[in-house]
Amino acid sequence: MPWLYTEAYGGRRIRQEDRELFYKGTLRLLRHLGMLANPERWSLDLGSSVRRTIYGDGNFDRSSEADADGFFVPQAALGAEVRRGDSIGTIYSLDGAEQQRICAEADGYLVMLLGTPVVRKGDPIYLLASLRQ
Repeated sequence: MPWLYTEAYGGRRIRQEDRELFYKGTLRLLRHLGMLANPERWSLDLGSSVRRTIYGDGNFDRSSEADADGFFVPQAALGAEVRRGDSIGTIYSLDGAEQQRICAEADGYLVMLLGTPVVRKGDPIYLLASLRQ
């Protein structure tokens, strides 16, 4: 049975803009594959899009990890282009004290970002894909 896998915001949540992208993307794919009986029935506002080529192998074992337990509050957005040293987010303790400031270890695109606030030492926080190969 065929299926489609997507990467999205995550954290067991779905944002309205993600839902719209999934819906329209699926219709574009079905149209491209010639799988719609009446393709003209499915109106799509294709609008403008930004295309980027990112490089990486998708190996989540290379994710940057938490050095402390606590609550992670992101300061960067998933998909953002970051430079070495840019703030990704901060881990706070239960009493609100800063435990760890998370900064980008290299230049890249933020392709994975922890979506749930509770974090344990050693949990993956973010993953970058290279800007160039």
